[in-house]
Amino acid sequence: MNSTNERVKPALQPSQPLHIDVRRVLFRALRYWYVFVICLALALSYSYFKTRYAVKIYPVTASILIKQKEETSEGKLLYNNPLVSGFRNYLDELYLIRAYPLIQHTLEELNFGVAFYNEGNVLTTEIYDPQIATTILENGGDHRFYVKMLEGQHFQLFQNKDNPKPKEFKFGDTVRYDNLTFIFTLKENSKGTIPLNQTVIFTYSNPAYLTSTYVSGLQVAWAEEGAGVMNLSINGSTPTKDMDFLSGLVKSYQNYDLNKKNQVASRTIDFINDQLTVISDSLHMAERQLERFKGQNLLTDISKEAERLYVRMEPIEEQRTELTLRKSYFKYLLEYVNKDNTYDKMILPTSVGVNDPILTSLISKLIDLQLVIKMQTVMENPVLADYKRRVGELKKDILESVKNQQGTDKIREELITNQLKSFEKQINSLPSAERKLVSIQRNYSLLENLYIFLLQKRAEAGISRASTTTDISVVNPPMLAGGPISPKPGQNYLLAVLFGLGLPSLFFMLMEIFNSKVQSKEDVEKVTSIPFVGGIGHKSGENNLEVLVNPKNSISESFRALRSDLSYFLGKHDKA
Repeated sequence: MNSTNERVKPALQPSQPLHIDVRRVLFRALRYWYVFVICLALALSYSYFKTRYAVKIYPVTASILIKQKEETSEGKLLYNNPLVSGFRNYLDELYLIRAYPLIQHTLEELNFGVAFYNEGNVLTTEIYDPQIATTILENGGDHRFYVKMLEGQHFQLFQNKDNPKPKEFKFGDTVRYDNLTFIFTLKENSKGTIPLNQTVIFTYSNPAYLTSTYVSGLQVAWAEEGAGVMNLSINGSTPTKDMDFLSGLVKSYQNYDLNKKNQVASRTIDFINDQLTVISDSLHMAERQLERFKGQNLLTDISKEAERLYVRMEPIEEQRTELTLRKSYFKYLLEYVNKDNTYDKMILPTSVGVNDPILTSLISKLIDLQLVIKMQTVMENPVLADYKRRVGELKKDILESVKNQQGTDKIREELITNQLKSFEKQINSLPSAERKLVSIQRNYSLLENLYIFLLQKRAEAGISRASTTTDISVVNPPMLAGGPISPKPGQNYLLAVLFGLGLPSLFFMLMEIFNSKVQSKEDVEKVTSIPFVGGIGHKSGENNLEVLVNPKNSISESFRALRSDLSYFLGKHDKA
């Protein structure tokens, strides 16, 4: 039989996985309960002050309707408007309403570069639309200084609140201060108020610098797939200001849509006016020539044969008038496409009587694409390169279509010329006076028909411009969509409780994980297979003879118990 020493041969157990004594962690946490109380109080206090002094953010929403089909207006009952393109790519509308130029124009119209702030001890809040109206005449960048309203139509400006050194001015005067030239005036209707003798902060920022902030903050989305309703939303600390912004943006978008429709008609009117100016002089000359000829030759009428020839030639002359105008338009179109890069100012063929649906469709698409590019050049739009590629393709198609039209017109012109030559041979057989009269009347009739045709087209373009309405209408005006979305008191306090209780709990768990001291019988049994004989507690003190000094305390009893256990394990006889 093996001896006892051999039977209890020390042997370390293999490394044990990480084990946390939950019971010991819990007892330690209960022992230091005040740590939890302190952490929880600090977390709740921080959450309270954060909720109390944080800037409240409110959601503001609006909805607009983009008509898919243009409604018939009173003007279209008189004239079927060919100058307003029905082409609208609704996928572009989300980009257009968030375009930098459109939003910058809105900010400039609303004068959002100017702002007044009430400076508090902790929080600084904006005073939106106070009784002070600001007109900026000249600026040199961003500006910030203090303003104090005084009695008697006066106010003070100064840079340093601690050491004011104010300068006093009068409302209505042109002020030059801090490289900024402006005029302060008082208005009656205002949404905010600056009390007398209270110091407020005045700031001015270039609207171009504010544009990116509003572009990134504006959210635009269709109400649902296939619908023409677009939802707009923006979050900010001043809901009244955000509502005014959305109202101004919708108004600017409506004006953009209306100008987009009317610009073709306006360009057409300008083009026709230029043509009328040239033709009008020639028509007056032909009219005077006709009157002089009749007066000199005492010839007021022509023979029946001459009248017959003139009546047969008149529709042919009208066709030649049409070809003349078409030739002028095609020349203008080729020069415009080859030289100009602002294709949104092109004139549609239908405006001058060129009724080719393919060419009209190509030019309409080119105009719309150019407008989209014009509104998106400041933004990093991923589809901008594709738009430019499509513009190049449309240019090629337009040039090819114009060449085809010119080829067709050349054939028609040759046919008309041959017909006129045939009639001219018959006219040459007439008496000299009648022959000259028919020739003068032909020239006069050609110019008169062209003049009347252009007047008609100008009238049609005017009706088109007057009868056009925007396709953008307001469904839901800008409104506050509920209470503040930030800060969230409930969420903040919940996080404070979790943090206040979780941090000390994590601390005590880490203490347990990284504690390498032997604190109990179980700690020894985890790392060795040696039988546990006994344990002696630790006691700090100067005396090392604890059993001799205090023979009846717990440590002395531990030593006696250990001696008894050792005599049992190390006895001469096997006790197993």
